[in-house]
Amino acid sequence: MKALTTLLLAVAFAFGTVACSKGPEPVPEKSQPTFDDVKKQSEEALKTIGDFTSDKLKAYQKQLFAKLDEMDKKVVELQGKMEQQAPHVQEKVREKLKDLAAKIKEARAKFSDTDLTANSAESWEKLKAGAETLLSDLGKAYKDVLDAMQESSKGAQR
Repeated sequence: MKALTTLLLAVAFAFGTVACSKGPEPVPEKSQPTFDDVKKQSEEALKTIGDFTSDKLKAYQKQLFAKLDEMDKKVVELQGKMEQQAPHVQEKVREKLKDLAAKIKEARAKFSDTDLTANSAESWEKLKAGAETLLSDLGKAYKDVLDAMQESSKGAQR
C-alpha cells in the first residue's frame, strides 16, 4: 500500500509539474499587412476621395448653371427694355446683347461637357478658376450692355 501511495503521489506530482510547466497560452502574433491588404485599402481610400470630389464637382456645376440661368433671365429682361428704346439705341445694344447671350451659351456648353470624374485637387482648382473667370467676364459683358443702353438713352434725351 505504501508503494501504491508513493506511486500515486509520483503520478500526481508528474501530472502537476507537466500541467504547470505548460505556462500561459501563447499570444498569436499580429500578422503584418500584406501587399494585397495595403493595395485594397488604398483603392478604397481613393474611391472615397473620388466620390467626394465628384459630388463636390456636381454641386459646383449645379451652382454654376443656376448663375447662368440667372444671366439668361437678365438678358431676356434687357431685350424687353431694349425694345422699348429708340431705334438707334436698339441698334447699338442689340449686338452687345447678342454677344452676351452667345457667351452664356458657350459657358453652358463648356461646363456641360466637363468631366465630373476628375478626382484630383489640381483639376478641381482648374475647373473652379475657369468658371470664376468666365462668370466674371459675363458680369463685365452684362455691365457693358447696361452702360451702352444708358449712354444711348442719355444721348437720345439731349
